[in-house]
Amino acid sequence: DAVGRSRFEDRLHLEGEMWDEGADSKYLAKVKSRLKAIAQERADADQTGNMDAVRALDEEVQQIQEHFPRLRRRRSSQSPQERDRKAVHNGLAYARQRIEQEFPIFGRHLDQCLQTGTSWAYHPPNESPAWRV
Repeated sequence: DAVGRSRFEDRLHLEGEMWDEGADSKYLAKVKSRLKAIAQERADADQTGNMDAVRALDEEVQQIQEHFPRLRRRRSSQSPQERDRKAVHNGLAYARQRIEQEFPIFGRHLDQCLQTGTSWAYHPPNESPAWRV
């Protein structure tokens, strides 16, 4: 019955199978496959700045890891601030790429004027272009 199932149970289509450490190898292979798919989906969501999807995928991984402690990944040694900085950097890089495709001149302007890294800044040239919106 679907009432007591978690999101990852629905995604794996494993209704009625054992949910313990003694699960058969086919079942564990499905779980590991889903973890790999989540990692790719999370990377894509992180790159596009979709933090809601990142949080949902992180929750799904946490649910899987609660059922299968041996599948837990080592925690990243990155601080929360570093993870946030990377998420902002990836979101900005994605936005700049999209802008470059649609508005090449504006994209080049941003490449020249945006400073990224541990701090962020916009340094326009002395004579900024006259933008028409």
